[in-house]
Amino acid sequence: MVLWNVGGMIVFVIAVLVGVSLWMDDYTRHGDNVAVPDVVGTASHYALDRLSQDNLVGIVVDSIYDDKVAPGEVTDQFPKAGSNVKAGREIHLTINSLSAPSLPMPDLADNSSRNQAEMKLRAMGFKDVRVEKTTGDLDWVYAVKSRGASLLVGQRVRVDEPVTLVVGDGSTSGEYADSTATDSDSGISDETVDAIINDLF
Repeated sequence: MVLWNVGGMIVFVIAVLVGVSLWMDDYTRHGDNVAVPDVVGTASHYALDRLSQDNLVGIVVDSIYDDKVAPGEVTDQFPKAGSNVKAGREIHLTINSLSAPSLPMPDLADNSSRNQAEMKLRAMGFKDVRVEKTTGDLDWVYAVKSRGASLLVGQRVRVDEPVTLVVGDGSTSGEYADSTATDSDSGISDETVDAIINDLF
């Protein structure tokens, strides 16, 4: 009877140890490591398929915009290529945006010089900044346009769209500059002066 109890205890202990070992092996997926493939520089749909083939889960977690990189191309991954991870591990991907972002137009017209406006736009990410001359104070920004249409402050424009600064050419008046020239500092226009003279005579 004692031997039977001892034998039963041994079998029980062995069964417990085997069970724990199997549970730990399943829990940690012991020996089931895979090397992370390099998917940087590939299209996002290809990267997701490639990771899935290796029992990994690709997830797009961020995007950037680079006009020198194809839209949808993977620009970064984590963990890095060559890392040994467990099967089923999530691989975080950063891709190049499918389209250029749009940004609100800052207050430039009648508020900045050509150099100031160009520097601000380029710092924001606008690549194609053009200049159109008009009569007015030299290099003063009188208007901002895109594809011929005037832009309002706060109006959103894609950074890959051309932006044109309408700046003065150094003359004193014109379409955008003050066209109500006066005879004196009184602010009376030429037309008003002529009308007064006609009334007197």
